[in-house]
Amino acid sequence: MRIGLAVLVVSLAVGLAVPSGTVPPVALTAAASLQAQGPADPVAQPAGERQLPPPAALLVQVFQLITEEALAPPPYPALLQAAVEGMRAALRAAGVATPLADIPITGYPDQDLQAVLARLQRATALLSGGPAGSAGSMEVVYAAVKAMVAAVREANSVFLTPDEQARFSRSESGEFVGIGVVLEERDGRVVIARVLEDSPAAQAGVLPEDVIEAVNGQPTAGLGLEQVRALIAGEEGGVVTLQLLRPATGTQVVVSITRARIRQRTLTARMVAPGVGYVRLAQFRRGVAQELGQALTALRAEGARGIVLDLRDNPGGLLNESVDVASYFLDDGIVITVQERTSSRTYTVRPRQPKFTRAVAVLVNRGSASASEVVAGALQDAGIRLVGETTFGKATIQLVYEFPDGSALRLPVARYL
Repeated sequence: MRIGLAVLVVSLAVGLAVPSGTVPPVALTAAASLQAQGPADPVAQPAGERQLPPPAALLVQVFQLITEEALAPPPYPALLQAAVEGMRAALRAAGVATPLADIPITGYPDQDLQAVLARLQRATALLSGGPAGSAGSMEVVYAAVKAMVAAVREANSVFLTPDEQARFSRSESGEFVGIGVVLEERDGRVVIARVLEDSPAAQAGVLPEDVIEAVNGQPTAGLGLEQVRALIAGEEGGVVTLQLLRPATGTQVVVSITRARIRQRTLTARMVAPGVGYVRLAQFRRGVAQELGQALTALRAEGARGIVLDLRDNPGGLLNESVDVASYFLDDGIVITVQERTSSRTYTVRPRQPKFTRAVAVLVNRGSASASEVVAGALQDAGIRLVGETTFGKATIQLVYEFPDGSALRLPVARYL
């Protein structure tokens, strides 16, 4: 790779043969963090460029990552043309009528990329007239990069601006201020995909699949996911009123919810019947496998001979944690094998105690994604029963590349075998 990056994150999604159900278009979460070693490599510059300003450097980095690392990259001209169209969209949104010229495709990627950078410089000047790296110039490049990533035409390829990535990171940490819902955009409407357990939204009676029609009296028709999320977000203790359409009954529901600091527990465990222990994993965060070992030890001391492992609505997490978690329920064998562009990697069962390899059932649903599917799939292959709905089900693996400005690229780079 020609680009030195601060953090790489792996994310997986695997389809499982469980009872039928619909597969939601939910976003995947991080699954394995790898700290880059050594100093960052210099970004390869197009001919004639010595040092690129931040907006141009970001565009070049994303272009290189897609063309060099993506599992199925489109032809490079499609990426560059999409980037220019993204700049045009940013200009139109800002009310700038001056057209931006098409780029001639010469067949020489560096030369064509240079032409795109010239358009970026022109668009930046038209939008803000500010210096490179100013807020206006970054908005232009974010629009260009989002359009370029969209040209990959893969649902799990996503570019996140610094604000979007910060929100994502806060939600991944398990503590945040909000009402406790996960949102999705479906067919032009913003839908509540998941309601966090014991959250303010859950206490107010909000249900998964509810469609948000208005926030604090403002209709959401025509608004995107981020715009609706911004309307809901706010300070701890503030009240937000949602007008919801409940598809199951066709009724409208209005709820007022007080934002609170939400601390989502990663693991809960208890005895549910004589000889039967129950473990709920909310996400595969760092250290959850060790917590699981302690919980299993305590349950065994209470007389547990069998375990119900609940992975419902678990969006995923760290890959290494998922391998460790699966290893508590498997004697040996392969947990997962992934195929990259030119090589494959196999993760095998690790020595973990205590072992529960018999009398185990795994609960899954369509909200079980990423690393939770790795665990469920490995246990299913070993003959352990899965109970519930079809899981998320897309057998690709993502890397998340974080950039110096705080933005991030989520890019499919491998496939589950």
